[in-house]
Amino acid sequence: MDLHIFDLPPEIVLNILSYVPSKQVLLDVCRVCKRFYEMLRSEWYWRTRYVQAIAAQPVVSGLDLQQWQLGCMQAEFMEMAHRGARNLSMSLLRGATGGLDCVRILHPDLYGASALIAAGSRDSSVYVWRKRAGGEEEGCAGGRSMRSFTGAVMSGHRGWVWSLSSHLKRPQLLCSGAWDACVRVWDITVSKCIANVSDCHKSAVLCLDMPEENTLVSGCYDKNVRLFDLRLPISEMASYKEHSRPVLCLAATDRYVYSGSEDKSLCVWDRRAQAQLQKIKFQSIVAGLHHEAGIVSAAGGSMVKVFKSSEGSLQEQCSFSPKHKHSQPLTCVYHNLGMVVSGSKDGSAMLYSMGATPHCATTLDQHNSAITSVDFSHNTLALASADRTVSLWTPAYSV
Repeated sequence: MDLHIFDLPPEIVLNILSYVPSKQVLLDVCRVCKRFYEMLRSEWYWRTRYVQAIAAQPVVSGLDLQQWQLGCMQAEFMEMAHRGARNLSMSLLRGATGGLDCVRILHPDLYGASALIAAGSRDSSVYVWRKRAGGEEEGCAGGRSMRSFTGAVMSGHRGWVWSLSSHLKRPQLLCSGAWDACVRVWDITVSKCIANVSDCHKSAVLCLDMPEENTLVSGCYDKNVRLFDLRLPISEMASYKEHSRPVLCLAATDRYVYSGSEDKSLCVWDRRAQAQLQKIKFQSIVAGLHHEAGIVSAAGGSMVKVFKSSEGSLQEQCSFSPKHKHSQPLTCVYHNLGMVVSGSKDGSAMLYSMGATPHCATTLDQHNSAITSVDFSHNTLALASADRTVSLWTPAYSV
């Protein structure tokens, strides 16, 4: 008598599939037949799989099916790193003549490129590296350099480029902020500046975010946070000044702006009410800030704090100090549903699980100068450093 996998109870089938990487389940198994497709539409299955992957009580809740699926893939990246850094493949992007202060992974499948990475440099330029599908890697001294990446240099700023931002719905646009008190909007398809915001800022633009396709938020050395409408002609919509020292980092949504400052505070601003909702004091300068999936992570001194955002109000979920690994203060922080990444002046980055009790998965210490920025997309972790390179970390083998 012939047996078929569907002769087994659905619970057994789902348990078998839990040993298959999430990405392969979504891209391949779901397309095998209608039965698999319907079975794998279970929100319960992906939520359970996510909790098992992070091996801790999650700090997120109320996610939809697509978010649980994304969380599983991100958590499996962290799980692979936890088995040892040798399970991650590292490649270096070179070419900048100055230290790099920001990095963005820009929609990898744009215009036929399998990877697209942008970084802002202290030589006043924005560098964009593209890797064509099927490109080969060649080794070089000091690490593997992706020779199949073709680099473009976008010049126009007259000071260090401190920040970059983009939005998924306008993938051809990249915004950069610099020490020259100017924000430039670039069309990366032609490597050309198409707009310039130079009249509104009184001093260096230190951080940017694009919460919506036509909205840009900037934080400045002059202690102000400003919101702009990017539809030409670009105009300032609002501004607020709740900090007493320069604004070093920010994150924004369609309702709220979160800003961190040298005055050792994190402020929450309601865009609709044009009012401050909350101000949280830290023991040290708030050097890094990130918002994703209703979670806000902030780095100050040697401490990382993770907050849950509810109607703009931040409730601390957990905090941890990587100082037993980092020998110098933190410079940046990034999180997604699967992990928290901290960068430090000592040139190392640490990966932690995204749970109520975070545990360190691994330490990445390939750079010889400060880690200045972190980004993650499409199973690739990017670290920018003052040593003028970007390191890309991907799974050592594909599944």
